[in-house]
This record gives sequence, structure tokens and C-alpha cells, in this order.
Amino acid sequence: MTGPSITAAASAVAAATHEPEASYSMAVTMLDQMNSRLTELEQEFLKGENRLRALLQEEADLRQTLIRISGAVQVLQELVAGHGTATEPCPTSEQA
Repeated sequence: MTGPSITAAASAVAAATHEPEASYSMAVTMLDQMNSRLTELEQEFLKGENRLRALLQEEADLRQTLIRISGAVQVLQELVAGHGTATEPCPTSEQA
């Protein structure tokens, strides 16, 4: 796909050389390659942004999980500390 800027640039390159036809063709080919590479890089950039967004969401989810686990650990530590180091079994409904 050759837009106005590609055609103008190719014409400028062709005018500056002794072989306008070959230079024009080479300039158009180079510009096409650059546009193709630009498109590839833009697509890679979008993929990178999407991956980063997914990783950030995964990090947030993992942090929430760690907070819940930390809370459960704290509750269990307090329950264990409340019973001291006694080896007596905890009262059950059968013993009450």
C-alpha cells in the first residue's frame, strides 16, 4: 500500500539518482518494508500491553488470596495461643 507520503518520498529518492525507475522502485520497496515492520511492532506492542494488563490483574488477585490466607493464619494462631500448651483435648458436645 503506497500512500501519498510514500509516493512523494520515493519520487524524491528517484529524482536524486541517475536511474529514476530503479531508485523509485527500491524506495517504494523499502518504504513498504518499513510500513510492514511498523505494523508488526504496533501489534507486538498491543500484545505486550494486554499481557501486562493480565499480569497486573493476576498480581491483584494473588494479593487478595494472600490477604485471605494471612487472615486465616492469624485466626488459627490466636486459637492455638488461646489454648496454651496444655495437652488437654478441646471440649466437644459429648463432654459438655
